[in-house]
Amino acid sequence: MEIQGNTSANFTTEQKIANEQAEAKLKLIGGLMEKELIRLVKSDGDIMYTEYFYSQMNKLMDEGKTAAAAYEELGFAIDVFGLNRAEQAGKNARIRARNQTGYRFTARNGAVPLSEVENFASLPPEVKVDYLTSMLIYMTELLEISKKKN
Repeated sequence: MEIQGNTSANFTTEQKIANEQAEAKLKLIGGLMEKELIRLVKSDGDIMYTEYFYSQMNKLMDEGKTAAAAYEELGFAIDVFGLNRAEQAGKNARIRARNQTGYRFTARNGAVPLSEVENFASLPPEVKVDYLTSMLIYMTELLEISKKKN
C-alpha cells in the first residue's frame, strides 16, 4: 500500500536506515517463527520463545557456548536483538531446564542443616543436589543481606 505524498524520496537518511532495519528485523523474526524458535512478539517488543528454543539454547550452552554465541547460532542476530536479550534468554533457558528436571528454588529449605535432614546419605543424588543448591542460595542471600546492613 502506498501513501500519497509520502514516498521514500521524502524520508531523511536516518528514516530510511530505520525503515531498512525494521524490515530486516521483521524478516528475521519471520524466519525464526518458521523455525519454531519464537512463539510471539508482543507489541512492546517482548519476545515469547518456544520450548524448542529453550531446549536448543540449553543444549548449546551445555556444549560450552556462551548465551550470546548460542543465541546467534540459533539464528538470532545480536546486533538486531541485543546482547542483554541474548543473556536473559540464556538465563531463562537454564531456569526452565532446572524446573523440568524437578529442581525448584522453593523445593528445599536452605536454612535446614544437613545434619537435621533425615537419611541424607541415602537420598538420590538429584535430591542431594537440590538440598546443597538450596543451602548455597540461602547462604548467598544471607551474605547479600549482611552486606546491605553494613
